[in-house]
Amino acid sequence: MRIDFKFRHLEASDELTSYVSERISKLEKFEMKPVRVEFTFTHEKGSKRVDIHVRGDHIEMHAHCEAETFFEGIDHALDKMAKQLAKKKSRVQSHKAPKVS
Repeated sequence: MRIDFKFRHLEASDELTSYVSERISKLEKFEMKPVRVEFTFTHEKGSKRVDIHVRGDHIEMHAHCEAETFFEGIDHALDKMAKQLAKKKSRVQSHKAPKVS
């Protein structure tokens, strides 16, 4: 899985990138593994926003969160993304071709 980071209106942070690398395991447990994940950190007028864009085979999903700190935003956005991937996985698993008798 390829992880890209974008920082808008703030300096690149090794602390944030290492934190994301630890937490990304939430997304790796799904069968439909994302091929590319983009994290965008934005800091404007006291607002801290984390955006996640996931791309993969038959997958393209987005999640974002505004929080007090970037670390809280990462956790909330990853939870949202995990719910979306779980829902997609359950749809794929429950979809079966009709049986021909």
